Amino acid sequence: MCEVIEGIRNDGIEEGFLKALIGLVKDGILTIADAAKRANMTVPEFEEKTGLKA
Repeated sequence: MCEVIEGIRNDGIEEGFLKALIGLVKDGILTIADAAKRANMTVPEFEEKTGLKA
């Protein structure tokens, strides 16, 4: 049961982190490439996960 809760918690943290990066990209503070790097993703992975396009 603890593993399930841990997984849900980690998913929530990742989702919040990605939402913050999306906001920074939309505000022009980060490029998609910079945001992808911070998320440890490739640009295509980041675009697919977030719906943003370079």
